[in-house]
Amino acid sequence: MERDADSTTRLTHSGVLPTYYAEALILPGTGTGVVALFNSYHALAPYYAIVAGVAAIVQGRAPAARIPFAVIEVSLGCLTVLVLATRIRRLARSRSWAAGRRGVPAWRLLAGLLRLLVPAGLLVALPNVVATFTGRVYSRHQRVRPCRACTDCWVSRR
Repeated sequence: MERDADSTTRLTHSGVLPTYYAEALILPGTGTGVVALFNSYHALAPYYAIVAGVAAIVQGRAPAARIPFAVIEVSLGCLTVLVLATRIRRLARSRSWAAGRRGVPAWRLLAGLLRLLVPAGLLVALPNVVATFTGRVYSRHQRVRPCRACTDCWVSRR
């Protein structure tokens, strides 16, 4: 339960699975409630802002705030440029790196490369980690099911 600056009571609840998201908002003082079900989930999507905007429209008011997509896009763009700059720098320095590694035993080079596989191993173990810590167990269908819109696009392009 939350209270706005104007003392409006809000009851909210959300739920998420890897491929679904739900958000509920009830305003007891006005008798208004909004439930939104999304057939996809993305951590950067402002689902609550969408539901709050729909509730404002249902009550005859203008939505309070714009959804901050520009902030998300600029942040991801800056991160992309940073990663590209880092990779270009490393590529430019690759000859000096290789020259410094001459004479190093092959097993040491292999051990250095194997550490790069650790994130892939963690990704493979992720379903078991989630089941251990949350008590939720997802079937293979729930973990890999794409959203319906993506399925329709994929089927129509075949």
